[in-house]
Amino acid sequence: MEFDDALRLLGNFGKYQTILYLLLTYGYYMAGFILMGMIFIGGTPQGYHCTPPPGFSANETVPGFGEPDVVDSCHMYEVLNGTVTDNKIGCIYGWDYQAADDDVTYVMDFNLVCDDAVFAKLAKSVLIAGVMAGSITSGQVSDLVGRKVVLHVSFLADAICGIAMTLVGNYNGFLVFYFLFGFFQQGVLNSSYIMIAEMFSPESRAMATSMTSVVWGVAASLVAPVAFLFRNWKHYQLFISLLHLVGLSMWWIIPESNRWLISRGRIDEAERNLHKIAKFNGIDAPKHFLSENVILSKIETQDPKKQTPHVSVGYELIAQEEPQENGHVDQIEHTVSKTRPKRYNMIHVITSRILLRFFLIMAFCWFTNGIYYYGLSLNSALLKGNKYLNVFLGCWIELPSGIVTVLALKWMGRRPALSGSFILGGICCFAIAFLPNYTDSGLDLTPVIITVATIGKFWASFSFSMVYVYLPEIMPTVIRQVTLGGGSFSARIGAVLAPFLIFLGDFHDYLPMTILGILAVTAGIICLSLPETRNRALPDTIQEGEAFCKQNHFLPNCRKRFPPKVKDDDPYL
Repeated sequence: MEFDDALRLLGNFGKYQTILYLLLTYGYYMAGFILMGMIFIGGTPQGYHCTPPPGFSANETVPGFGEPDVVDSCHMYEVLNGTVTDNKIGCIYGWDYQAADDDVTYVMDFNLVCDDAVFAKLAKSVLIAGVMAGSITSGQVSDLVGRKVVLHVSFLADAICGIAMTLVGNYNGFLVFYFLFGFFQQGVLNSSYIMIAEMFSPESRAMATSMTSVVWGVAASLVAPVAFLFRNWKHYQLFISLLHLVGLSMWWIIPESNRWLISRGRIDEAERNLHKIAKFNGIDAPKHFLSENVILSKIETQDPKKQTPHVSVGYELIAQEEPQENGHVDQIEHTVSKTRPKRYNMIHVITSRILLRFFLIMAFCWFTNGIYYYGLSLNSALLKGNKYLNVFLGCWIELPSGIVTVLALKWMGRRPALSGSFILGGICCFAIAFLPNYTDSGLDLTPVIITVATIGKFWASFSFSMVYVYLPEIMPTVIRQVTLGGGSFSARIGAVLAPFLIFLGDFHDYLPMTILGILAVTAGIICLSLPETRNRALPDTIQEGEAFCKQNHFLPNCRKRFPPKVKDDDPYL
């Protein structure tokens, strides 16, 4: 039987698969602690001023000391011959920080304030750059050595880098390990996602992978309570490093992906794993799951040099049976077909005008999601009120957002769902930008602003989950992998820029949210020109992908430029 038939026989969500699914989601919790944790460990204290010279007080040497609205945090009066002058100089003795809740961040340890404030934002971008680099390489490495190896090596490497970050005594060394921290985090997250996707047959895979957005919501919600317990950034880092070491213990529990084993011709190992699942689930298993006629004529993996769970055939595995006297197949020789399929890349996207247009629109949507999601996340810590509560609300809302996403995928079209979420989120950004903290009558609008910010985060999370589904459905199988990678790369660029966008708030409070609102509304409008893909067969070839334009009323004369070469009963009609 084919491998997907074997998965159906074993029950997609049997006891064994459910336990394994929960174990693999552990990587999502680690990713949440790292990516959302940067909000707390890299926070700038609410108040700071120059450390006064020995023998003098801040009241004497700090301009405007004691008046929060006028205090000069970056200058002090020069002291000459024991006398305080009117000449202002930089903080040559360092800074004193007035951090709320006794927080200690790396901003305070490395004095990343005043002229060096931009380096605090740079550190967050370096983390995301590490994530970007890791997303490019982790999938390819996992193709070569296996998902299980990459997952656990990344667990170990992240633990080492997390500990090293707390021990290094300078900013440059900290940046190196922070980059590597993000780099190996992608090894954990990508391997977890791929192993989850490869556990299920096609009809159950969408539900299994979309439910990871709910897991992310739970993981992100835990960040604020954990950061509240560990106020010192070094203690927080040591805690999550310990959690990564705990992840190493799953080496003896989590098996290698059976799809990867089969793609590498290691059929015997896959057979043993399948029989183990059958025994655990109490299912009567055949002697050989993968030994009748053609073992696997079409496996939903991908080109061996590039890996995502959404891509089709890379090679065909053929079983050459040698029947024995007992009538069973005791020995099977598996060979790889010498006929290699044609390989596709971004050149094929560029040369197809209609697919290029779709890809550029989706790439802009991904970019907007990256800067929009992380911009709102970073901004939540800057709102008035308790930052732990504000961030918790912004992360907690991702849990119902994930649930709504799953329901929307089942009952609503992709195009209106994505467009609506962008536009509604953009409206929330505009509201945050222009709502005053107090009305003319003195009414405090902080609760309203926090509520609007939380709703905005709901739609940001929703749209982020939606683009992960929408892009692979639009693009044909032969270029689905490369375009998904391009979309993800666009989102990482947006995420890298998010800290610098928030930095613009130091000049004008309304700038960051106004820019985010413009980007989100623009993305919501232009994505209306994408084809609807709900309940439609996914395209496999370039020609079928171009035929998708028939569903788009915003592209004139589409039928004339790309006449469909399909049968009368084609599902696209």
